Amino acid sequence: MTEVLKKTAEEKTTTGKNGQHSTLDCINPATKEGITSIPVDSSDDINNKLQKIRGGLGYWQSLSLKDRARFITDVRKKMVERMYELIDVICSETGKTRFDGQSEIMTTAEIMRFVSKKGPKILADESRNPSLLKTKKGYVRHLPSGIVGIISPWNYPLILAAAPVFQALISGNGVILKPSEYTPLTALKLKEIADSSGFPPDIFHVAIGTGEVGQQIVGSPETDMICFTGSVGVGRKIAVACAEKLKPVILEMGGKDPMYVADDADLDRAANAAVWGGFSNAGQTCIAIERV
Repeated sequence: MTEVLKKTAEEKTTTGKNGQHSTLDCINPATKEGITSIPVDSSDDINNKLQKIRGGLGYWQSLSLKDRARFITDVRKKMVERMYELIDVICSETGKTRFDGQSEIMTTAEIMRFVSKKGPKILADESRNPSLLKTKKGYVRHLPSGIVGIISPWNYPLILAAAPVFQALISGNGVILKPSEYTPLTALKLKEIADSSGFPPDIFHVAIGTGEVGQQIVGSPETDMICFTGSVGVGRKIAVACAEKLKPVILEMGGKDPMYVADDADLDRAANAAVWGGFSNAGQTCIAIERV
């Protein structure tokens, strides 16, 4: 799957008058058939979206945690309501089976349920003992960072985008999401569903493009935190860029995952687990079994 996506990435970009990538040709990697072409965001487009998010932060941060949670619950319900529509998009641009597409939606719905239910409790003010200061009260208060730039991968285009998006949003942040150039349609559909649910439109935006768009989001003075899921090579570059600006960064870059089979294990079950764990989603999973 990786090689197919790399090959289609070269075919998916076209050059505009100024030598800039102007469109992405979205292709089904399983069939090599074209799905659609979508415009790439220019530098001005991204700046405009960041300014819109900045303008919407005041309203979003004025809401209580429970009010933000209700907005996220509405998005979750709308997503489940339009589940089959979303499955079509996921499967068309990843080549996944419909079972895998539905699994993404169910997993994402559960993540969103957890965020909306537990978020207000986890992020609530925490009292602290002021010790000898008998006339004082002390609290730990969780404050939003501002605008979070999220760069998500193609292997689980809904789960690995929606999880950090809604975790950032419940915390009072605005979000600009840059999905993988291989799977932009799922992110755009998530944005469409969120807007249709009544979610404040300017607090969450999607930026479409290749690595240049990601670089602009990482380097922009308008982004206050970066969350990246992807390769070690790109993650290292993002870490260095954020370190130079003292910008907080969250990196999730996979690993080498072992499976340990004990002497008294059921070998048939262990063998089946090893095959499923290693080859589910064509092996393109951050916790796929790589060593037994």
